[in-house]
Amino acid sequence: MIDEKINCIGCTPEQIDKKVDDITKASVDKYGSDKSTFEKTFLEMNDNCGFSIYKANSELTNWTKLTVTNPTLATAAVLPLPCPN
Repeated sequence: MIDEKINCIGCTPEQIDKKVDDITKASVDKYGSDKSTFEKTFLEMNDNCGFSIYKANSELTNWTKLTVTNPTLATAAVLPLPCPN
């Protein structure tokens, strides 16, 4: 399951929550709990699923959109893009 993209079209919120939980567990099992590796894996697996992931600072005053640069290359990395205020 970890190497496949998921299809959430037509899922209930509960089904989506379960899929995210399954992906989280599978990602940690396969890639460890390193935050940067987990973010990259999650973003790659959910590419073209129709949603974006945003990250906030501790004060919730600054947000960035997380994207993956060159997702098909071994040099792929998570790129935080600043959100306009």
